Amino acid sequence: MFDFRFDPADGVLHIAMAGFWSAETMADFSSALIVKAREVRGRYGPFATLIDLRHFPIQSPTVTSAIQALMQQTCGIPDGPIVTVTGSALAKLQASRILCADNSRVYLDWDEAVAALQSAWLPRAIA
Repeated sequence: MFDFRFDPADGVLHIAMAGFWSAETMADFSSALIVKAREVRGRYGPFATLIDLRHFPIQSPTVTSAIQALMQQTCGIPDGPIVTVTGSALAKLQASRILCADNSRVYLDWDEAVAALQSAWLPRAIA
């Protein structure tokens, strides 16, 4: 239902989310994300985030509210951009409303999202 992978070479935390979540799954995700983000931040310093929501349908109001609360709780952990890719225009609208941090952008196209991340983040990571 969710997976985290950090690539130290480019300083990007990859998050994949899929399926329709229960409140319990959301709670598990929240706990795991906070641990992973703090671990990455402590070990590697600033990082960017690439979130794959292409297989994550519109969620219940309970899960949506929990995601929004999680964003508010964790928005200061990644210094870099938060780039999200959704699977539909409706999901993009929902994600844009929920993921409202200044450093967050939502896309429908994977290649466009990766290009935006690379232009915003990777040159700083290499420098």
